[in-house]
Amino acid sequence: MSVEGSIEIDAPVDKVYALYMDLEGLPRLIEPLRKVERISDTLTVWTWNRVPEPVRVEVVLVSARRNQRVEWKIERDAFPCKAVTEFHALDGNRTRVVHRSEHDFGVFLCVSQQFILLAKRVTDEALRAMAKWAEATADEPLQRSRELTGAAAG
Repeated sequence: MSVEGSIEIDAPVDKVYALYMDLEGLPRLIEPLRKVERISDTLTVWTWNRVPEPVRVEVVLVSARRNQRVEWKIERDAFPCKAVTEFHALDGNRTRVVHRSEHDFGVFLCVSQQFILLAKRVTDEALRAMAKWAEATADEPLQRSRELTGAAAG
């Protein structure tokens, strides 16, 4: 099952891409995401707020082309998925971001519709939050923008 979302952002593509790749700062954009831990250049562990306790998911970076495309996958979770986020420079300092994910529910089809609705809501909210942050700091150097969000400098 697929989830897709897109948004146009009033900020240059390099800034939007840098915001997206600041993984430790993603919990500021994605509400149910509590924490992202970088294990290596290609492996991160994402901790999601769930009841009754948080869920930890290993997310693998498959490929990244600076300012163009990022591909991720989750293999070990109960519901594996693959995701691609593309960054398109538009006229002026605008960027179009397109996020697509494919989810494999296997025998758990009974929860698939509910999960897809949640994944779509989280995708849309994260894209809007990224746009708001990138547009608010579009004229500031990236280092200063990271300081404003409390994200680690890179």
